[in-house]
Amino acid sequence: MKNAELLKILPTLTAEQWKITKAWAERYKAEKLVEDETAAALLDVINAALGTRVPYERLKVPWIVSSGNIAWFMNSTFPKLNKVKRRALLVLFVSMVMDDLKRRGVPLRFGTIWVNMVRVPELVEASFPGYRASGLGYMITKAMERK
Repeated sequence: MKNAELLKILPTLTAEQWKITKAWAERYKAEKLVEDETAAALLDVINAALGTRVPYERLKVPWIVSSGNIAWFMNSTFPKLNKVKRRALLVLFVSMVMDDLKRRGVPLRFGTIWVNMVRVPELVEASFPGYRASGLGYMITKAMERK
């Protein structure tokens, strides 16, 4: 649907339909904000781990799509995270990917880490078998707090 068509429909919505539409819009904005924050933080963590300075503006659109999957995984496995815990988990995820790449003899480059970030759920499951399925993801963040 094009914007012009949508603008024609909006005045005809009932009060209930308008509430639903506004709720969808708020949810969409909240999800995109979380994805964008996760994307920027993930890029920062990878840059710090590799000592690179890849600018966020250069990668923004494809990066947000890819990191949206990480944001979804974090939100579904580790609910109600504050920014500090989110960053700590991103550091953990990047180090898990880097350790896995080293074990397999793959050179640690920005691109290889980025491409392999889709494997985070698999690596978390291998490191913490059954935690996600049983809803115990919060135990991982609790253990991180004690260090």
